[in-house]
Amino acid sequence: MKFKKSDDKFLFPVRVISKLFRGKFLAALEQLYKKEKLIFSSDMKHLNNSKSFNNFLSLLYSKEWIPHIKETFKGAKNVIEYLGNYTHRIAISNARILNVTDSEVTFKIKNYRTDKQETVTLHPVEFIRRSARFTYRIY
Repeated sequence: MKFKKSDDKFLFPVRVISKLFRGKFLAALEQLYKKEKLIFSSDMKHLNNSKSFNNFLSLLYSKEWIPHIKETFKGAKNVIEYLGNYTHRIAISNARILNVTDSEVTFKIKNYRTDKQETVTLHPVEFIRRSARFTYRIY
């Protein structure tokens, strides 16, 4: 798979992507607010008030958002793999878990800097926190 060169500097104009991303992101944020799925911490508690939240949204809509878009160094395959991590999230496969005890979880990872397999041992709570937050690659 290869990307085709566009006539312009970018495949899509950055300003168009900026406005589209801003609109989609803020519309989704507003939907979460309406469904009462947003939790505001101490210094943002005032956003629980709908007028304050709407003022905040207006402020965000008035700002120019500049997405960071750059060419991939490794080609189209790298882009597909990168996006796949977000569209097909799997925390970790059972085959990579080597040992589980009450005090630690040991599992295999691939160190992409050295391109070698390594083992990592974590406290179970830290393992769950990372598994919920990050996507480990399956190999």
